Amino acid sequence: MNIVNLPSPVRLQYRETAASELAVLSRADRQARRLPFAGQTSSLRVWGMALAVACAITGTFIARADPRVVPPVKEWRENGGQVVLKSPVRIDAADRLTAQLLADELELHGAQGLLGKGKGGPILVGLAGERTVAGELAAAGLSNAVPQQPESYLISIGPRGALVTARDETGLFYGAQTLRQLMRPVAGGVSLAGGVIRDWPEMGLRGLSVDLSLSAVPTEEHLRQIINTCAEYKLNLVSLYLENLVAFPSTPLLAPKGAELGPDELRRLVVFAAQRHVMLMPQQQTFGHLHYLLRQELYAHLAEVPHNSTLAAGDPAVYQWIEGVADELTAIFPAPLFHAGGDETWDLGKGVNHEAALADGGVGKLWAAHMSRVAGILRGHGRRTLFWGDIPLKTPAIIPQLPRDMIAATWTYEPDDHFADYITPYRKVGLDVLVCPSVNNWSKPAPDFDKAVTNTGRFVAEGKRQGALGMLNTVWFDDGESLFDMVWYPVLYSAAASWQGANVERDAFDAAYDWAFHRAEGGAMAAAIRKLGEVHQAARRAGLTDAADEYVWLNPYKGRGPGIYAKLAPQAPAMRRAAEEALTLILRNRARCRLHTNELDFLEFAARRMDWLGMKVEFAGEIAAKYRDARAHASESERVNYAFMNLIFLPSRISDLRDAAGELKQEYRRLWLSTSQPYLLNGMLALYDRELLYWLDMKERLADAQASCHKNHTLPDPATLGLSEP
Repeated sequence: MNIVNLPSPVRLQYRETAASELAVLSRADRQARRLPFAGQTSSLRVWGMALAVACAITGTFIARADPRVVPPVKEWRENGGQVVLKSPVRIDAADRLTAQLLADELELHGAQGLLGKGKGGPILVGLAGERTVAGELAAAGLSNAVPQQPESYLISIGPRGALVTARDETGLFYGAQTLRQLMRPVAGGVSLAGGVIRDWPEMGLRGLSVDLSLSAVPTEEHLRQIINTCAEYKLNLVSLYLENLVAFPSTPLLAPKGAELGPDELRRLVVFAAQRHVMLMPQQQTFGHLHYLLRQELYAHLAEVPHNSTLAAGDPAVYQWIEGVADELTAIFPAPLFHAGGDETWDLGKGVNHEAALADGGVGKLWAAHMSRVAGILRGHGRRTLFWGDIPLKTPAIIPQLPRDMIAATWTYEPDDHFADYITPYRKVGLDVLVCPSVNNWSKPAPDFDKAVTNTGRFVAEGKRQGALGMLNTVWFDDGESLFDMVWYPVLYSAAASWQGANVERDAFDAAYDWAFHRAEGGAMAAAIRKLGEVHQAARRAGLTDAADEYVWLNPYKGRGPGIYAKLAPQAPAMRRAAEEALTLILRNRARCRLHTNELDFLEFAARRMDWLGMKVEFAGEIAAKYRDARAHASESERVNYAFMNLIFLPSRISDLRDAAGELKQEYRRLWLSTSQPYLLNGMLALYDRELLYWLDMKERLADAQASCHKNHTLPDPATLGLSEP
């Protein structure tokens, strides 16, 4: 078997790099992206070297705590001092992008950076073998201290300034990112805690899977921002879940008009990612989840069940289509990995393969044979195949049948203690794995942050214990409604956990989050995120899974609505308090944030949406109760008028719900279009329109009932008006 080896570290070279892509980011791009967090630190191993304590630059020493960066550093040895780099600060770095990152950080703190390779200066960035770097290492007593691991780096901050060195270019890039996080503004420059950092990752692959097919399709600019931010936090793999967005020459109808990802755009993204030491990996479904292809009559013959979502295993025409997909995508993406999907093949065995599914081995045998054939096609293109691990775990007898060069992207999104069950069956037969947690954002106004952190930390720790290649965190948009920029908190946490190969303690993460992501002192934004998590906790106390999007849109008096709202009603005040406390923290503190400020708009919107859910549950009950009271006292005109004043006149319960729907619609539209193509937006806005029309209609019906009551002193049964008790 010709097994494609995965290099460690993965190095990508892209020969068609355009000159424009080698240029540094525009100022707008630089302001859009930003930087890291703090977390746990481990004790520095004694290296038997001395670090000078005197600080020739400033002559001052201030005791400092361990550096708070994301990911947390492995080793830190402080010398008790503080170094102040006076502006303008000379940056000596061969790589222009790395130098510009440091200059941008200095500018953020009110200082100026001067770029110039070979001119020396307070900030020196270079490989360990370079003469100038070797001299600085010797002067600091660190000649033998540079770590050997791939992607590792050393930072020395002392009398001669700040030195960032490594044995490979990726390590230099990561060291510069950490140095940025260490800077603090002072009058006339920036300060740095004196000391030495040695750092390296525990997991070779640290990635993020971005769902592009089920909701808002990001603009190219937004995809660059996603890739760039991942790189800042030392994630080195971004997987684009494509499903139906590439208009392949053989099937041009697959991609929706106006949201296609063309080959030129994808090539530009590959180059952009490689410059930032990120592997951009295609994730194209080759079995299930292909409804957008199979719904069309031209391709319905490829389906297990016509117009459903799963390809017909064993059909030669299916493999001809997959071969064409592989040809096109491997020509665009030079990554040695290709994610071929394979999850949730619900139709398999229910159509053309019905008889085969009844034979020995059943559906599992069909699945294994198909995915093995897909792996063979990709092996012919020099790629290793990733597959989602859910189907083999349901039929474990097929796992030994899979080619050993395949990689199981094994996933579970629950915060339980059974993560070994998702890894061990693959490792026992010698298959490599990536552990795949989730940001837990799908079908929710905001991610379930508590679930996401617990799921990620525990899964990564077990993956490290069993020798996983790494981690691929996942972002999904199952109901099409969620927006990407609400997920950065759990993404950053996964970057910390996968770098450490451990379950990073959340309090330590939170203590650093505001500075890391927003360059704001304190912990207001982390606290706001904790409060949003409490909304989901309240929904669970009500017996539901979480505070899902669907509950916002339920008719409170019809269908499933009354039952769901009855469960939520006791928890609605707690849900609203938590959401409003989160919103208050965001509004009071957002002016202190200097980085990733656009993401605060998304977090604020999430808080308002969650408050709206609680408000709707509360007000729906109050509307019904007030109407029942008015009906029971229909002859008391003053009492009836008071009830209807609170029901339909300004301000009133119904106007509050109506107006909230309109306000949120406008903001949702703005946020969507700020990062994504218009494709699919109308369907989401229709939900808000329907809500607006519902409350407008309810107001009219109640106004008619009140007018009738003035004449005959009776009010109709609540059910007649659609006001059954929630």
